[in-house]
Amino acid sequence: MTVNDQHVLEIQPLLLRLRSAFIYHEAFALMSSSFERMIEKRRFEIASDVTAEARGLVVVGASGSGKTTAVEQLIRKHPSPEDVGDVPIAEVVSLRVPSPATVKHVGMTLLAALGYPMAREPSAAIIWDNARSRLRLRRTLFVHFDEAQDFFNNQNGRELQAVINTVKSLMQDPEWPVGIILSGMPSLVEMINEDIQLSRRLKPVYIPPVSLTTHGSDIVNLIGQFAEMSDLVPFDDHASPEFVQRLLTATDGQFGLTIELIIAAIEDALYEGSKTLDLSSFVRSYRSRTGCLDARNPFVTEEFLSIQSHRLLDDLEATA
Repeated sequence: MTVNDQHVLEIQPLLLRLRSAFIYHEAFALMSSSFERMIEKRRFEIASDVTAEARGLVVVGASGSGKTTAVEQLIRKHPSPEDVGDVPIAEVVSLRVPSPATVKHVGMTLLAALGYPMAREPSAAIIWDNARSRLRLRRTLFVHFDEAQDFFNNQNGRELQAVINTVKSLMQDPEWPVGIILSGMPSLVEMINEDIQLSRRLKPVYIPPVSLTTHGSDIVNLIGQFAEMSDLVPFDDHASPEFVQRLLTATDGQFGLTIELIIAAIEDALYEGSKTLDLSSFVRSYRSRTGCLDARNPFVTEEFLSIQSHRLLDDLEATA
């Protein structure tokens, strides 16, 4: 069965609503509470004409945990106040760490995020002088560096320390201190711990994997809610412990990937013209994502617990 043209036009807006829905969790609550205190403290200091060293957060989780989405939601939850002058206020600026993450490249990426891209590459000192001026001009209180582990990857010791010192200097600026949010892989914490001054200025937030024991009922409820939003009826066994474990095996227990796979299965069901969110949609969605045969598909095989879901075409050599 295939969907008609009118239904096709309705599918993508629905999927966009599902992907835009943010699912609150314990790690986000901790992150939000800590950030709210930090930003209110900074706002009060500015209003009181007090300059104090800024602090920040380090948000870590495995690939697919949803850390970047969580920080994006955090920023949306704390919008900047209305502009009071000609220059738009940007209390929080977000950027992805460039590669290579040299002092120059990071500074130029920050300037671009602030709305001031540079057509040429002056010295690192000039770039960062400009960045500090623009941070104050736009009344920026926090800078978010996503994929921050790239600060430390493929760097020689001298360049690495220069980058760390430059980032720390933002929090210690005598005229306009700026807080830092670093998000990245769990290895980021080990790297930060190598610098005592940096580690004591950052509060850690860890987004752990989800499991059948800790989040099984939440996953079942999420499937039901998303199916209802899509006018689909989930198949009877979607609430069984075995199915939930199969789903979490397929996503390595990472919360963000779990949501992505549920939405992918819903997309499959909708394009098939089905009124039910069946197991077959999960089978096809996982197969499409990894290119696996059924023998390595956790929604099919009995030996699903041994599957390494991050591997693409895992059974290619065995069938060659």
